[in-house]
Order: sequence, then C-alpha cells, then structure tokens
Amino acid sequence: MNLVNLFEQSRVNNFRSNISGFILKKGNNFFQIMEGYEVEVDKLFAKIKKDPRHTDIIELYNDYIPTPVFLNFYTEYSTSDELDFKNTMPYLSNYLKKENCVSSKFFLNVLEHIMEE
Repeated sequence: MNLVNLFEQSRVNNFRSNISGFILKKGNNFFQIMEGYEVEVDKLFAKIKKDPRHTDIIELYNDYIPTPVFLNFYTEYSTSDELDFKNTMPYLSNYLKKENCVSSKFFLNVLEHIMEE
C-alpha cells in the first residue's frame, strides 16, 4: 500500500473513530498529533506501535484536552518535499492560536526542529 492510499484509509478510519489530528512526513520520519476520546486514541496508538512498518516510536506529549484542536483542520497528504513549510507554519500557528491550543508553542517548536533536520 502506498502512502497516499494509507493516508486516505487512515482518514476514513480516524473519522469513524472520532480521531482528528495532524501528521507531517519528512524522509522516513513522521510527526503525528492524535486527538479524540482517550480509549480510541490509545487503541490507535497501540495499533501503530505493533505495526512492523513503524519503528523508534516516541510519545512526546499526552494530555487531556476538553475540545479537539484539529477537528476543523483541513488535511491533505503531502511530504516535506512538496510542502511549502514557510507558508504552512504561519497557517498552522494561526490555526492553533485561534483554537486556543495550550500546547501550540510546543508543537510548533517540534515541527520547526523536524523541518531543520
């Protein structure tokens, strides 16, 4: 299964499980934010950790949020080679601020670090 098909299938499955979020791919590395009901997110994360296609998984942050931040975030598939990061970061930053995401500074710092590597 190629990444575009995998992304589309994940989007359908996540919608069905009320999971929203953000994912960034650079090279062979992925940065992902998942949000939703704790049971559903934990089930998805456990599935990801068991999937042999995934290695060196690091959980950076896990916290309760009263309202999903990325529920209305329009997502499309792109890789960092295709992504205009300089235009995307202000959009993402403004989106996170508008949604009052308490962890926005943390997320943006991690993303900027990933894109520099």
